[in-house]
Amino acid sequence: MITSSLTALVVENEKLKSGRLAKLLSSFSQPFVETRIAENLSEGVSFLQSSEVDIVFTSLSLPSSKTLEGLVTFHRDAKEVPIIALLDREELEVVQDVAQSLADDCLFWDELDSEGLRRSIDLAFDRRQMLKELHAPATNDSDSETSFQLLLNRIDEALLVVSREDRRLLFINDVASDTFGQDINNICHEIIDFGVLDEESVELVTVMSHPAARNAELRSTWLDWEGIPACMITLRDISKRKRAEDAFLGSQRRLELALKASNIGMWSWDLRTNRLSFSERWKHMLGYDGNEFSDTPSGFRSSLHPDDRDSVAKRFLSYLRDPWPDFECEYRMRHKNGSFQHIFCRAELFSDADGKLSKMIGSHIDITERKKQEAAKALVERQLQAHQRFESLGSLAGGMAHCMNNLITSMLGNVSILREEAEESGMSTERIQKIDYCSRQAAELCQKLLSFSGKGTFVSQALQLNEMIFDCKEIIEISLAKGSEVDFQLEEALPDIVADRSEMQQLLLNLVMNASEATDEEESPSLSIKTGLREFNEQSLDRIADKMNAMPGAYVYLEIKDNGCGMSPDVAEQAFEPFFTTKFKGRGLGLSAVKGIVMAAGGLIEVESEVGVGSRIRVYFPCSDTPPQAAKPADNRKRKALIAEDEEILRKVMTSMISSFGYEPILAEDGRVALQLYEENCDELAIALIDLNMPRMNGARLFQAIRSQCQHLPIILMSGDDDEVAIPFEDCEQERCRFLQKPFGMQELKRIMGSLIDTRTDSLVVSS
Repeated sequence: MITSSLTALVVENEKLKSGRLAKLLSSFSQPFVETRIAENLSEGVSFLQSSEVDIVFTSLSLPSSKTLEGLVTFHRDAKEVPIIALLDREELEVVQDVAQSLADDCLFWDELDSEGLRRSIDLAFDRRQMLKELHAPATNDSDSETSFQLLLNRIDEALLVVSREDRRLLFINDVASDTFGQDINNICHEIIDFGVLDEESVELVTVMSHPAARNAELRSTWLDWEGIPACMITLRDISKRKRAEDAFLGSQRRLELALKASNIGMWSWDLRTNRLSFSERWKHMLGYDGNEFSDTPSGFRSSLHPDDRDSVAKRFLSYLRDPWPDFECEYRMRHKNGSFQHIFCRAELFSDADGKLSKMIGSHIDITERKKQEAAKALVERQLQAHQRFESLGSLAGGMAHCMNNLITSMLGNVSILREEAEESGMSTERIQKIDYCSRQAAELCQKLLSFSGKGTFVSQALQLNEMIFDCKEIIEISLAKGSEVDFQLEEALPDIVADRSEMQQLLLNLVMNASEATDEEESPSLSIKTGLREFNEQSLDRIADKMNAMPGAYVYLEIKDNGCGMSPDVAEQAFEPFFTTKFKGRGLGLSAVKGIVMAAGGLIEVESEVGVGSRIRVYFPCSDTPPQAAKPADNRKRKALIAEDEEILRKVMTSMISSFGYEPILAEDGRVALQLYEENCDELAIALIDLNMPRMNGARLFQAIRSQCQHLPIILMSGDDDEVAIPFEDCEQERCRFLQKPFGMQELKRIMGSLIDTRTDSLVVSS
């Protein structure tokens, strides 16, 4: 028992732990008078060398030291100073080394209390005294025997000496006596039953019946005890170690489960032997078992994606030459099935006792799914950006087309009037026809711009897709390159779709011309035009790259397939963008107009193409079973026509055209004036022509105001686009209304008016 004053050195970097230990030491009335605290190994060694220290308490987890490095240092520099190691439960491997005399005793932080600390201190000093006496020379036989007995009593393990002949207990030390007391004979017989008297040397770990040594490490050896053949047996209580082992195994199991749940594999690289070690989880993530994967740097390198090998090698070498705090690296590795997995790697370097780099330990995380999700997200973002660009350009194109349409309408109107005047006077109309042709070409370009912007279809009606294709059959065959073969595969009894007929004709011809231009006349070009019906749910819609704003339901589709040059994925992705073209000729508006028409109809587009094989484009339109309504005849007694148009030049042209049809025009420059004129002349009006985009009251509101007073007046709505207003009805036939797309000429106006007014009653007279 130590009674003199002592100075303690506590080496621990965590202040809560060191403070707790210092508080326990200060609570002893004796022997401690001073406790010094060092936060790292170098600071602790300095204290040891510069001050008188009687006992050292050191943690094994210290900054800038590896596990036993602190124990080794103090054991070397403080040769006669007792050392007590302070352990966490996870430091099982160190417990065994502590038991091999690097420390005089060990304590677990979670079991640290005043009583255990006092016992450990006494044991540490007793052990040091025993070692000192063991090395002291004996003066005579009596002294030698006394010293030997004393040493046996000082050993901190239970020790028994048993006669091998008659199994008598010849000697027990103080530890055995204190531990087992009156049960010593029972314990002796229990030990003998393990066969220790029959073997010259025995080492085993066993479970004893006595609670004081439930888990014991037993060692025995033969010796001669005062002329009697005997066996010396030592028992070490390893209950703490067993608990540490159980905790360690439990920790390892939890770690294994955590790594498995986190999809993490571990690896280590011994830099001295150049050997790699991979955990089973690491191998399983790549589809390998056991020894199927080579534990060598060359085996690792050969499994890397060819494009990643050099960059990965350079990154590892750079880290070895000049380490930085956090090593991270991404690369692809070949799975056993031949595919490549995306891997995210983290690693850290470790040094040996001499400060040389000895090992690199790292983790391996499979991020393949994350990469797929990132790629899918990037695709969605690109599509969104493409749609935003499309909408922005669409707004620009729609605005341009609106302004141009008003000018072209005036041109066509005046040309129509000039042609009739020239024909009446017998003058040549050749130049007038050229102006008319150029104006109509400009009108067609405007129509493409409107289709591209999604504003070309103003009035939708029930349309049979197959009938529309048959009507265009002759134009299609004429438009194709020479030698082209067209295969019509039209499914019968398809539902109607809701679309504008002229827009659908333009869509069909644009797709056919695009397919025809992709084929080579020398390669026997072929083209198929197919229709059909398909049902879409949310899952199948998600698989369509350009689903736009389509909703689940039944769709009628139009498919154009060719055996032309095909498109690469990059080209296919941009094919429907405005002004994009790969052709020597062309403005890049054909397919963008197709997209605008489909978008306006609430449809979607599906593209399949392969370079050198050909392309297949499908456009889908929602089904409609609404039958068309028959128009009602007009009142043929009325001869006035209301013209509501804010552009003065158009009012003048339309005045000339309406007058030539035999009607008296009534002109209004905005919606409010038009409504007032309607109320004043409603009984004499045969028809009203209304521009949708007007100041003060737009065409849609004017239409509704007129319809609230009169249901049967024929009305023609006109516009160059629908950017500001929408058509104020769903069924144009039932509303006795037609839409007239600007620009238009005299013949178009005549045809539309004729469809609204019953010509069999001669209510519409066009002057010749």
